[in-house]
Amino acid sequence: MDIAAWIWFHRLELPPAKAHRLLSEFGCPEAIRDAEAAQLAASAADLHPDSRARLLAARAQQDVSRELDTLDALGAVPIPFDSPAYPASLKTIADPPILLYCRGELLPDDRLAVAIVGSRRCTWYGRAVAGRLAKDLADRGLTIISGLARGVDTEAHTGALRSGRTIAVLGSGIDVMYPAENRALADEIATNGAVLSEAPLFAQPDAWRFPARNRLISGLSLGIICVEVPIASGALHTATFAMEQGRCVMAAPGDAINGKNAGCHQLLKDGACLVETAEDVLRELGVPVHALPDAPAETLPLPLDLTDDETTLMNALSLQPIQMEELIAACGLTAPAASCALTLLEIKGLVKRLPGNCYARSAYG
Repeated sequence: MDIAAWIWFHRLELPPAKAHRLLSEFGCPEAIRDAEAAQLAASAADLHPDSRARLLAARAQQDVSRELDTLDALGAVPIPFDSPAYPASLKTIADPPILLYCRGELLPDDRLAVAIVGSRRCTWYGRAVAGRLAKDLADRGLTIISGLARGVDTEAHTGALRSGRTIAVLGSGIDVMYPAENRALADEIATNGAVLSEAPLFAQPDAWRFPARNRLISGLSLGIICVEVPIASGALHTATFAMEQGRCVMAAPGDAINGKNAGCHQLLKDGACLVETAEDVLRELGVPVHALPDAPAETLPLPLDLTDDETTLMNALSLQPIQMEELIAACGLTAPAASCALTLLEIKGLVKRLPGNCYARSAYG
């Protein structure tokens, strides 16, 4: 893999769909970089004239030593689209970046991630809700995604760092810290998660970059939680991207008088899931509270070799733990019959006994 060629091609900032088409046609950035001018011009005929001119002019500007030196100084690495380290979740969105810059480390467990987004001018309530949800979810093994902005984003990252991992997605080059006061927070995130950017090195935090950034926040996540979002908010753009990408959209309720939660409340009216606790979030995502399987149990069919009592119990159980007494009442079984059936289900790996005499479905199959 020619990293210099990837950096050269990426810094042209072609629309992702166009860039992927060129990569598909030529096979790799090196082939694009080294193509004859006539061939490249023909292949780029559908590009905007400015993009086409930029691509053709770049053939004479192949030196990326400045970028490589900057990455080395930052301890950052490029992650091209064809790299094994590229997040699999981003490959499922409509317009994935052809390259990401990363400080820190992406882990396989980051596939179990939830985004928390909201107002930059949040109140104490917004900070408290974002921080608490982030800490509790990180404590249960989820990675928290946000945008390192002031307000809710900052509280989400800070809360997550108290218990686990977090990933920040920037709207500027990975070497350009915005806002500047979050530089120390970004450094901490890079040692307990990752700082990512789609923007080329040296790119400033121009306003148009943030909507593009928001599609990555939702794309990296199983779902997003909106906290204290007014009607005019970039967080609502993230919610729109999440809906388009098939991610779960959740919102925390808040004060209905001051207008700071009007965006959240509109999302709830439109069908978003109301969440107040980490357990609410895990339930909506289909992730069990005490275990994080590869696939939620509810999406898989029941085995055919269950007894009637076992089937009754499995139909009453979910990934959300339930106390034994409540389970017996819901199923109409005697305590001995339920206890015997639950023991057999545990042996079969279909049910997990949890602290507090609670039971929940396991991730089976």
